[in-house]
Amino acid sequence: AADQYTEAIRWYASNPLVSGFYLGTVDASLHRRFDSYWQLQGLLGRDRDGDCISWEGLGRSVFDSCHLLPDEFFLDHQVHSLVRMQQALDEQTKLDGRPHMQYTFVEDLHGLGLQHFKADAFRKYRKCARLGQDYFPETLKRVIIVRAPWIFPKMWNIFQHFFDEGVRDKIIILGDDEMHAGLRKYIDSKWIPKSLGGDLCLDGSPDCFSILPPGRADVPQELVDEILATYAVSE
Repeated sequence: AADQYTEAIRWYASNPLVSGFYLGTVDASLHRRFDSYWQLQGLLGRDRDGDCISWEGLGRSVFDSCHLLPDEFFLDHQVHSLVRMQQALDEQTKLDGRPHMQYTFVEDLHGLGLQHFKADAFRKYRKCARLGQDYFPETLKRVIIVRAPWIFPKMWNIFQHFFDEGVRDKIIILGDDEMHAGLRKYIDSKWIPKSLGGDLCLDGSPDCFSILPPGRADVPQELVDEILATYAVSE
């Protein structure tokens, strides 16, 4: 573990995106726009320990344009996402006057289907997962997977190999009949969206789509073109 932290610190120092995203000295506009289409993560509420909760709606993602975009962009986007998570933990530490080092991650797989079974998207996701485990170690407290459809076991046979054993041990898969009680074990109902059996409804949305990205749309061609131009990749 000590070696991993040492290597992570070296990587932070050698990667200008880490400090650039953290300090706002690097243009992150492409990544902020891409947030609405890839992985669909949003910060909302606190778990029962008072730590941040990151909600992801992978089942609402559309992967059709993934093969057009370079791996380098996806890895940079992963750095952007992880730095923002670290910023949230740091801000929470300042507000509470006590350390916040980890967060709870809830993965909502409602909508996951054969349309997500794309080898290029899986390959990119694996690279992003590896980056997070190598350079942002131990910030993940637990992963709670909910509303997993019939295809999930087939995908999990592939995805489970993307994660180290220590990460796999933190993954909790809740069946539909145990989702409500399972979520409330770790999160107060006031922070759980109504669509997942909680009490939270924002701006009339039981899914809290005013905070969490609704997805269900492919990356616009205009954004694809801007990313390709920025990363000097031709179609």
